[in-house]
Amino acid sequence: MEFQYLLEQKTMDYIQNKNLELVEKSMWNSGAIVYTVKKSGDNFAGFYSLIAIYLEEKDFKLQAEIYNLYNDSRFNEDLIQCETIEEEIVDNGKLIYIITENVNSIIDMILDGKIILSNKTEEQKKICLFNLLADICDTIVYVKNKYSNLNIYINNEELCINENGKGKLLLFDLVKNQMATNNEAYELAYIGKNIAKGLNIDVNIPLLEENIEMFRQFCLREIKSCEKEEEKNKNKYENNLKKAKKGDKKAQYIVGYMYEHGKAVPRSMSKAKYWYEKSATKKYTKALNNMAYFYQKGIQVDKSIEKAEELLKISAKQKDSVACLNLAIMYQTGKKGKVDIEQALYWYKKAMKYGDKVAERMYKRLIMQKANEKRVTKWNI
Repeated sequence: MEFQYLLEQKTMDYIQNKNLELVEKSMWNSGAIVYTVKKSGDNFAGFYSLIAIYLEEKDFKLQAEIYNLYNDSRFNEDLIQCETIEEEIVDNGKLIYIITENVNSIIDMILDGKIILSNKTEEQKKICLFNLLADICDTIVYVKNKYSNLNIYINNEELCINENGKGKLLLFDLVKNQMATNNEAYELAYIGKNIAKGLNIDVNIPLLEENIEMFRQFCLREIKSCEKEEEKNKNKYENNLKKAKKGDKKAQYIVGYMYEHGKAVPRSMSKAKYWYEKSATKKYTKALNNMAYFYQKGIQVDKSIEKAEELLKISAKQKDSVACLNLAIMYQTGKKGKVDIEQALYWYKKAMKYGDKVAERMYKRLIMQKANEKRVTKWNI
């Protein structure tokens, strides 16, 4: 579009005239572009965002709204912090340039792998996510209360994060692109689920038709819940680590499990394997089963179905129903290279004997399948 080309060309001139360096074009849509810039020649200078907005003559009335938001944003931490605002008259319109703190689209940060949570526990990851969503709720609540005439339309481009990890909403973009108000809470929850997926966070965010304040309260409750769980996990880890170092096989398994699932400690499959192996050496069934899984999948070890089978059989001899069930599945699915229905039935019966309800269902299904196959074979003959 012609105005888009004009906006980009004029913004490049503005960047050069203000002695700035263009780092990247980070966000854009109809009539508004966000660039990441830095002060030219200063290698130690921080990054800034430059928001460039094009207003046609018919949209000049929006200028007052933009300036109001700019003034608010200079002092309100819930909004994107602004530093300067300037305007330039062009044919058939006006350009407005706003220098702000550096912000980036949350979704783009996830796609580019720039949000790193590998050094955090699973509960800490959830806290980060719910803090982000609660921050954005704060922005929405503030704007809806003060700017009732400004439609809030939530989509991926509007959700930003600053360099301190605080979630923010790109409001200047909303001023230019007025749309019918959607259900902010529902849309934010939906995008929150996608953010969680992108960051590999296992969390339940219900998609409810409720107002934004109710969703904000939900986020705050989840933060408190995660903080309590984190403290509980921390105590559990510390207590079991002391016992594990003294050779307690159950404690060694628990420490391994906590490393595998990121409970109280950042997730580490190598440390999980270390403690599982120590526990499995003492024939602790749960550790044997988990090491068998590691061998089946090739996690921190060379993949070996034979080694997995060996470990499961050691566990099964101790009447472990999970080991028996996994052996049955291994034989039924032909993980060793060929299907062995008789061995599968044998281990399903063992698992049933030790109280496994899943094994009971699988056994009955397999028996029925065998009976059907016999009938078909007899009919064909």
